[in-house]
Amino acid sequence: MKVNLHCRNFDQGVKDAIYGMVGYGLAKLLPDRERLLNNVEIDVHMRRHDDGGEARIKPGTNTYRPRKFQIILDHRKMNVDEYGRRRGDDEWVHQILETLAHELVHIKQYLLGELTWKHGKLLWKNQHYITDDLTEYFELPYEIEAHGRQRGLFLAFISVWDDFVKDLEKIAKGETEQVASPTDCKSAV
Repeated sequence: MKVNLHCRNFDQGVKDAIYGMVGYGLAKLLPDRERLLNNVEIDVHMRRHDDGGEARIKPGTNTYRPRKFQIILDHRKMNVDEYGRRRGDDEWVHQILETLAHELVHIKQYLLGELTWKHGKLLWKNQHYITDDLTEYFELPYEIEAHGRQRGLFLAFISVWDDFVKDLEKIAKGETEQVASPTDCKSAV
């Protein structure tokens, strides 16, 4: 899998966590699909977006069997929670990672052909859904899955990521020589 991160003025630890979340999230969402994942390319853009985030097929890509995707995350909108309170730095990063997990579920849906673009319409299992308001949006089957899985993926990643970072710190201090990749930890839930 190839991941490109497009952002400015982000701490290296945050960038590493974003890369880690992409690898870990897709490995959890698509277990035993290593061959498929090896052919995936994802560009993660940290920039303004009307809805806060979106996963989409990269322009110019075959929409029948897409393997190239863009994820756009508006990190500025994640500074404030649903109640208008300003998030602290850790909460902000956690919100970025949880939103990224949500968008990775949509990437999984595209890769498995559950979510497709045909004739300029977004289809879920070959059915087009029309939404008139935000309430209907949350009832879309592909959004139900994405919202349902995002929190679990995020929490599983954080539990693995903390151990991974501790292992890296031990290596830096010369205390150990081996470290596992976050994507190798498939037993974490």
